[in-house]
Amino acid sequence: MIKRWYIHGNIVEKDTGDADYTKWRADQDHLTEAHEITEAQYQELIPAVRLEQIRELRAGEFRQRIPITDQLDALLKQFNLMRMNGLNLVDDLDGVIGEWLAVKRKHPIEDTPST
Repeated sequence: MIKRWYIHGNIVEKDTGDADYTKWRADQDHLTEAHEITEAQYQELIPAVRLEQIRELRAGEFRQRIPITDQLDALLKQFNLMRMNGLNLVDDLDGVIGEWLAVKRKHPIEDTPST
């Protein structure tokens, strides 16, 4: 018989006839967040758990492909352009852009000679 538990935002399925089931269940007993779920609860949780898995996969790949500093730099460039074109930004964002520009002026990327 298959039983399901909801543990730390994940659904775990175990065959109660499996030899490792008793050890696995004993290992899970110390987790207060672990609780057995019914079939109806399982059906309700599938979309939420799948969504969380997708979010985790995307977050990892975003970090790998586009470092957060590059992401923020691109956003601040766009907001700065909007500000320069006359769009009023909220004060907090206006201040962030000012600090961002100050750091960029302090540490400019020099043109590197081509070799």
